[in-house]
Amino acid sequence: MVKNLLTILLVSFFATFSLAQETLLKKAPLTNIEPISNERFVPSSNESPKTAANYIAVDTMQNSFGPSSNTINPLYYDPISGVVAVVHRGRTTYAVGSGELWWNWSTDYGSTWTRSETSVQNGVIPILARYPSMAIWNPNASTNLSEILGVFSWPELVGNAFGGLGWGVSEGLLQSSLASIIQPPPLYSSNVPTFVNANYACWTSDNQDDASLKFFRTNDFLNIDSLTPPTWSSSRFGDNGNIQCGGISDENNNLYVGIIASFTEEIGAGGWEIGYSKSTDDGATWSDWSIPDWRQISVTADYDRLWDWKLGDAFVSYSGDITVDASGLVHLVTGLTDTNTSRNAIVEFFETAPGVWDAKIIADGNEVHDLSNYSTNDPGIGQTGPSIMIARNATGDFFTVQWTIGSPTSPNSNNCDIYIKTRALNDAAWSSATNLTQTDNMNEDGCHLAQYLATTTSGGSTTDWLFSMYWYEAGNTTDSVNNVNPTVVYVATVPVRVVSSIGDNSFPVSFELAQNYPNPFNPSTNIKYSIAERSNVTIKVYDMLGSEVATLVNQVQDAGTHNVVFNASNLASGMYVYTINAGNFTATKKMMLLK
Repeated sequence: MVKNLLTILLVSFFATFSLAQETLLKKAPLTNIEPISNERFVPSSNESPKTAANYIAVDTMQNSFGPSSNTINPLYYDPISGVVAVVHRGRTTYAVGSGELWWNWSTDYGSTWTRSETSVQNGVIPILARYPSMAIWNPNASTNLSEILGVFSWPELVGNAFGGLGWGVSEGLLQSSLASIIQPPPLYSSNVPTFVNANYACWTSDNQDDASLKFFRTNDFLNIDSLTPPTWSSSRFGDNGNIQCGGISDENNNLYVGIIASFTEEIGAGGWEIGYSKSTDDGATWSDWSIPDWRQISVTADYDRLWDWKLGDAFVSYSGDITVDASGLVHLVTGLTDTNTSRNAIVEFFETAPGVWDAKIIADGNEVHDLSNYSTNDPGIGQTGPSIMIARNATGDFFTVQWTIGSPTSPNSNNCDIYIKTRALNDAAWSSATNLTQTDNMNEDGCHLAQYLATTTSGGSTTDWLFSMYWYEAGNTTDSVNNVNPTVVYVATVPVRVVSSIGDNSFPVSFELAQNYPNPFNPSTNIKYSIAERSNVTIKVYDMLGSEVATLVNQVQDAGTHNVVFNASNLASGMYVYTINAGNFTATKKMMLLK
């Protein structure tokens, strides 16, 4: 399908139209200036971060800048082949320069990782890449690694400024097969997310010349189709701008693209809203944008604008994402603000029918505050913010939302941890939050989430797993970070739902608390439990003096088998007990922390 050669593409563009610009704030620009450290790199410690979820070091980049945008998708999982991969900028110990792109892949759900044999550019085009995205394209629905393709896209520097658009492809995820740069005009901008359906590999790009959005697709990587649909023209966004939320396809190969933009419709104060556009013909034509009027939905009516997580500057900084369920109905996630009460919320807008919207609050109050340490000196370099992202399972009936925020329970700590919540399609509400990192002395202020969950079956139980990513200065376990030093990419595979099937019954026939595993443990362990009916569940951990040291679960849960991770990195070695209360069921077991 793909030949190992360099092609320079000549692309045609549809005309766009401009109207008078409204008085609206522009989106915050991404930096293309990267300081070089004059210090010899010395890790601040020899420790690896101790996180609640088991984040594994995948590879090392020259600095923290590559993944530091919440509009890209560097981490991708393919539910058909079971392969997960991540693209990143290189380190000069193995790369020609930091603008050279490499990728790592795993065939065992992220337990072990292999670096690609060549870079994406593979020595045939310049290496001035920034903010890369990737997808795994599997048009033949193959489980053979040699038959799947890694698809890459990125903004390319032209004359030390954004302007070019790079793309590449790898057959079999071992070596680069082809890479090219689409040169301006127009001047492409800094966000180029990648997505696929069974027929095409696709990417989109915002532009510097105007506020339009451009769509690209290919099925052979020799011919690249490019267009600006009429509904994606600059005037549709008030000639002011858009913030991309990525793209996804459904089971019928329909394509969906989400954005936050200064649409001509103004619903809330500030003039920016979230919406999506759909294509039913592989991207040849696109619908107008469907925009939820959240002021007309009861649970969100009190909020008056989108949540601008970076206050006090002359720009707007928003975060959002898109997915689609089993019925081809769209789910959008973003943040809202009620300026009258200084209250923020992370919300899910979901269609109950095409163009008919409802909403659920995912997190609010202390879970979504304005005191987080989204600093320019930290791994997210002040550009990623809460990084609100959503993932779905392959059947489109179970979802996970991830974001990063300063501690909701420790007002004196604005260091960020990574949180998730889950919801099955028919659930009335989102679950309580799970902290994936629990690192009081670190600041994980940037993260990414693969848009698909993995689903495995073993011993009569079916488990859904998410793939979460963050990056941090190599060897550093403190919150004093030098983001121009070598930086490690970490990825965790986290169980988010376990359902057991016993005979013809899809739920457990009794309540049960299992022995934690591993045991002894250091610092994290899994606690599995089963409930026979919908119950109010609490699981608490006590030391041998009877003092409570942690509350792991405190919520109503459906019948099924569940799993919770206990992280004891801040506790001393010794014996602990954990207790479950679910309805009338109570059980207690012991576990050993051995450091």
